[in-house]
Amino acid sequence: MNTAFSCDRCVLRCTGSPIGITGRCGVVEVYSDRTKDKYPWMIADVSVSVIEKIPLYHYKPGSWVINLWVPGCPYNCRQCPWNASTMGEDVGKLYELSKITLSDLMDYMESAKVDLINITGGEPLILNWIYELIKQLHKNNIDVTLKSTLTVPESSLKRLHNIGAILVDIPLLSGFTPNIKYIVRRTRYLQKRSIHVEVQLSIGTNVAYILKSIDEYLQELDRETPIHIAFTEPLPEKTMMKIIEYVHMDGFVYVYVKDDPSGEYSTTYCPSCGKPVVLRDIYGVRKIILKNNKCPSCGIPIKIIGAEHYRKQREISRLFATGDRIWKIR
Repeated sequence: MNTAFSCDRCVLRCTGSPIGITGRCGVVEVYSDRTKDKYPWMIADVSVSVIEKIPLYHYKPGSWVINLWVPGCPYNCRQCPWNASTMGEDVGKLYELSKITLSDLMDYMESAKVDLINITGGEPLILNWIYELIKQLHKNNIDVTLKSTLTVPESSLKRLHNIGAILVDIPLLSGFTPNIKYIVRRTRYLQKRSIHVEVQLSIGTNVAYILKSIDEYLQELDRETPIHIAFTEPLPEKTMMKIIEYVHMDGFVYVYVKDDPSGEYSTTYCPSCGKPVVLRDIYGVRKIILKNNKCPSCGIPIKIIGAEHYRKQREISRLFATGDRIWKIR
């Protein structure tokens, strides 16, 4: 008996047809014997920000990045701008996609005076052309970071070479039911390959589900993995503090709150003596106190890649670090 061909780019495994169907991600065409990018080398938008806005706190702090926003995602998280495809919308019409070339990116990097390129959006790793883009950028000595839900097979991650850092985004939201163990295995696989990994927990209002998921997801990770908590929906301050402390109690030494206006939960503290070693606010890095990547007070190593290359920002330049869109590619 013939078995229908299924797309293997993500966990949804959409079934193909002879004339091709658009997968639920909205960006992959699935035929009876193959898959194909529906919008190759096309992006939805581009912005410039500091790397802390991704957020990546332990990789080349203070760096300026170009964020390439690519469409397509397997999930339909509430309030997410990338869920339109799973809701039946036409991605090409909704996002006004624009073609991008390597030459364009080189020109943008030069004009914007940025340090690296970050690929973000829904789930970039379901797109074949993204792997080719990363390869070409590496040939031109351009550093690349990536944001991903890791809802892709391990075979896709094996194709991922020459990547500087990955932010693993885990939406702990109502209606989002990822296989936590599936994502853990892929996160650990990346860490074993010595790829720098940080984790973002996008927090909703179902606190019992959140705490249970944190237990399932975090227990197998390296305790020096930076954890970013992103509160996407309003919660009482007492509840937010409970979630933050819950992550700390699991033994993680670097726990942050995304876009914390106070700076208290965006600052890196020495896990040994508790002194601040990297001061941040909502705009990015304010001051790096490290000496040779060690705490100046007690001397223990602090795992931050590229801290010595930090570029001190003037006050006027920090005003542009909010991550807002600055241009639209035509």
